[in-house]
Amino acid sequence: MASAERPLVLLLDGLNQLSFEHRADRLNWLPRTLPADVHLILSTTTDHPTFRVLRAMTSWLPESSVDGKVAPMFILL
Repeated sequence: MASAERPLVLLLDGLNQLSFEHRADRLNWLPRTLPADVHLILSTTTDHPTFRVLRAMTSWLPESSVDGKVAPMFILL
C-alpha cells in the first residue's frame, strides 16, 4: 500500500511504442485520478500521436501535476 513514507511511482516509458492495432496509443486506459501517494511518470517522443494525446490530457490536470520544466517529457503526479 502506498503511503507518504513509501510512495508508489509508476514509470511507463516509450508510450510511442504502443500498438495502433488495439488503439492503445489513444491512452484512454490511463487513469484520470490516482490514489494519494501514487505517482505516474510517462514518456513518449514528440513526433508520435501519443505526445498530442498527453498534451491534451494535461489540460485537465492541476497545474502542480505537470512539470513543464522537463518538456517535452510529461510528469503526471
